[in-house]
Amino acid sequence: MTKYALQDPSIFFNSWARPAHVLFGVLPAQFGYIPYIAAHVAITIATIVLSLELGRRWKVPALWLIPWWITVNRAVLYVTLAGLTESLFLFIVMLALLGLERQKWKSTAVLLGAALFSRPEALLLVVLGVLWMVAKAPRREIWILIACVLSVPVVMYLVENWLSHDDLVWKQSEFPIRSILNVYGSGDWTHFYQLRHKWASTPLIFGGFLATILLVIRAIAKQIQIIHFVLVYVWGVVIVHSFLWHFGLMGSLGLPRILAVVIPPLALLLHFSLGSKRLVPAFLTLLFIAHSAELIYHQSLRFERSPQQVLAQHVAEWIKVQNPNLNWSAQWSMPIVLADLPSEDTGRIRRLWTLPPLRPSSYLNPGEFLLWDNITGFREGGIDQAVLDRDPNLSLARIFRYKNLEVRAYEVVESTHFDFHLSEVVPFVSGIGVWERSDSASLRIRPPKKLGRIIGLPPSVQLRTIKWEGDSTGTLLLKHSNGHTEVLGSKGHCRIKPLSKSITVLWRSERGAVLHQFDLITNSQPEKKH
Repeated sequence: MTKYALQDPSIFFNSWARPAHVLFGVLPAQFGYIPYIAAHVAITIATIVLSLELGRRWKVPALWLIPWWITVNRAVLYVTLAGLTESLFLFIVMLALLGLERQKWKSTAVLLGAALFSRPEALLLVVLGVLWMVAKAPRREIWILIACVLSVPVVMYLVENWLSHDDLVWKQSEFPIRSILNVYGSGDWTHFYQLRHKWASTPLIFGGFLATILLVIRAIAKQIQIIHFVLVYVWGVVIVHSFLWHFGLMGSLGLPRILAVVIPPLALLLHFSLGSKRLVPAFLTLLFIAHSAELIYHQSLRFERSPQQVLAQHVAEWIKVQNPNLNWSAQWSMPIVLADLPSEDTGRIRRLWTLPPLRPSSYLNPGEFLLWDNITGFREGGIDQAVLDRDPNLSLARIFRYKNLEVRAYEVVESTHFDFHLSEVVPFVSGIGVWERSDSASLRIRPPKKLGRIIGLPPSVQLRTIKWEGDSTGTLLLKHSNGHTEVLGSKGHCRIKPLSKSITVLWRSERGAVLHQFDLITNSQPEKKH
């Protein structure tokens, strides 16, 4: 995506690609994948240098071990060699800490404002940074510093709005994913500890808890230091991500690699807390050896292509043998990018969320292809596999599988008019992370979810009748595009006139209640859009 930012300015404002990361990687990306990755390797090396400078200023023992904690780590290696947003954010975190330590207030304030466009964890960093500056900076400068923090978001907002008048930029506020209810899944509170070998180790986490106890004891006896800022940041990030994953909030995927953003601060936290007694370097060395041995035992240091990369390459090779002038519809961009197709050319490459979820083929022309994957096809694209399999204008051309991943390629055939009965589809609508099939005639919202989308209806749908029946603790909702929500109860039926604006049909449950029956009948034939 970064590669095409010079041709498509909207990418510089894309909330998924992260504006700061696009700005950082856009020039290296023009020269190919290797220069792009080399830039991320360079930024990780710069992060290590900043970590060493902080360690020197804080006079931490065994300073030479800090780079090894950072590099002998699966998460940091992965985000660096994969060219992901975490590597740049790591650099921003360490640069901000150094700026606060050196009391470079104004430049650090601007950096904190820019951090908001690099990773969501920046919100915690900014809050802590502002509180630290309020406590330590000269009082006459506090309002100036707050203005510096806000300067970057304000400028971004103004530029974005100015460009949007000429349709050059797609506002983040209008990003379509925000209009769709998406749940990526949830899990146990101990999820990140169970997967600790993918981002840390048992010895490193033990050292982190030990450091926390020692620093809390010191904070009671002495004044708050900047290392306590680091302490709150490290555990704040871990706790927030654990909370989001447990309740399936904000599209959390529960990926262990996202905790790479705490590794350098955690290493400094550990070294600083132990003080400078004679046996401390020996203890830290033994702890690091145990850390390394555990990762080696679990083969966590072996870098290999992810299942997504392997499958995407297989799909891309198949795409390359097709007619190069064909149009494609896909939600997952990686196969499209690897096949050298213009992924940001919306005239040739459609996102699935732009298609009618009841009948995707109605917006497509014969001969075109649609790629559906079981990772983003429903959760982000809004189209279920069951709908595609029952669309008479789509013919299944290929299925690609690797481990638990699947991509299905459909070819668009000559259109036919037909009545669409969703009651035949719903028992099979699964939508990973949203629904699970409990038997052949019902759906259950996966606990602890409170709200699950059944389907989204675009303006082109001539809706006739909705009938539903569910558990008494649940209720059906119709969410209109203007924000108005109709509460319809746990069972009943309703008729809606032909839609002029989109509607999302939701089922809200207090205890993961079953929806026993859901029927939607329409005989609409949306006009083709060329």
